[in-house]
Amino acid sequence: MLSFNQEQFAQIIEQILKEKLASELSIFKERVLREVEAVKANNPSEDLVTRKELAGILGVSIQTLIEWDKKGFVKPKRFGSRVRYSLKEVFDSGPF
Repeated sequence: MLSFNQEQFAQIIEQILKEKLASELSIFKERVLREVEAVKANNPSEDLVTRKELAGILGVSIQTLIEWDKKGFVKPKRFGSRVRYSLKEVFDSGPF
């Protein structure tokens, strides 16, 4: 039978969580990169995407993008009433 003290148990749990988080982040990054490539394939001359497209790529809601805009995390380009995001600017400026 294995026996661990509280500190050893906490270290084991911490290591497991770090490995799981790294794995999940890697999967998320790959999904985002595939989504970006798909958007670029549909619009090869521009890297501008709509709020809906960017929300889908990042796996967040449109409201989250609006909040990020207010906080300065992402800066959309406005064309009249239309809002577009530059994929390059989003990925260069954020923690993505």
